[in-house]
Formats: sequence, structure tokens, C-alpha cells
Amino acid sequence: METLPNGKAPTPPLTEGSRTYQQGAKGGKVSTAWQWMWDNLSKTEYTEGRELAERAAARFELKQSTMLAQLSRMARARVLEVELRSLPIQVQRTVNGKQSSYPSRQKHAFYRIKAQS
Repeated sequence: METLPNGKAPTPPLTEGSRTYQQGAKGGKVSTAWQWMWDNLSKTEYTEGRELAERAAARFELKQSTMLAQLSRMARARVLEVELRSLPIQVQRTVNGKQSSYPSRQKHAFYRIKAQS
């Protein structure tokens, strides 16, 4: 029997007129991937959403954007807490055939399971 460290993952609220989560999106792959992401989230430490979504997408043969949307949906439903952090990145560009790069910053969302009050 498989253990669920954080229990059964909550399902996102249905949008008006949608039966996606009642029937199982992508043949159940999204719900399975969501359970895996839920098991990999913490109640105390924040986890980078892009990295978690990328790992889940690769593991369950889904798009990263699908899993990022799931994290965002659950944050809007107040199941997850989200913290935006500005991280340094290196931007690469090509102008008139000449390549260059420069340092910049980009906001990344970090998630954790919301503490029950």
C-alpha cells in the first residue's frame, strides 16, 4: 500500500459548468500527478512551483503549464500558500545577428500547504 505523507490531495473546485475533475482529466493523469505534487509539498517549507511542476510533468507525461495551472488553481482556492520571490536570471538576446546577455530578475512562485486554522 502506498503511503500519502500529506493525506489525499484535495480536488480543485469545479468551475461553472465544468465536469473535468468529476470525470478525470487526461485519463486520470492530472489527478495522479497532482497527488504526487501534493505528497512533495511541505507544510513548513516553500517549494519552487516551476521546478515541482517540471518534475511532475516529466514523470507523468504532461505539460509543465498544466501542472503550474493546478498549483495556481489550488492557491486561489486557498489550499496552498504562495510566496513570490524575485530571483536572478541571465537574459540572452540576439539583436542584428549579435548575441548578448545581461543579468535581470524574475518572479517565481513558491508554494506550501496552507496551515489549518
